[in-house]
Amino acid sequence: MVGNSEAAFLAKLNLKPFMYGMDLHSVYNDGEILDKAIAKITPESLLKTFQQGVSNLTGLSLETGLITAVAVPHLLVNSFKNLLAVAVESGYKLDALEKALSAASAAPKQQAAAANVESKKAVVEEKVEAPVEEDMDMGDLFG
Repeated sequence: MVGNSEAAFLAKLNLKPFMYGMDLHSVYNDGEILDKAIAKITPESLLKTFQQGVSNLTGLSLETGLITAVAVPHLLVNSFKNLLAVAVESGYKLDALEKALSAASAAPKQQAAAANVESKKAVVEEKVEAPVEEDMDMGDLFG
């Protein structure tokens, strides 16, 4: 970018500033002319599009009841949740249910302990003060 002072200097030298650049309009690949949007495709965008497609396929499979390979893990987890719900309501004891309940009750305690540690760290950091600078006599150093 050329500012006002640079433009004035170039005008005195009888030079005119210019800008040069290229703009992509299309992509030529193996005899095909493709839109410039093709050049913007990244591996991350391909992965995101693929994941969205798998997610759509899973949702369609779960809603229609047609079992596909991508829906099986979701079906198993939902079945286990239903089994646990029936066990909780009926009072039936399952080892997995006991482990899940103990983990669920331990999680808030662990979060509270972590928050307590963080608050103690914050209190300790507040107590640390910055060193006080002392005024020093420079002996009329700067005149």
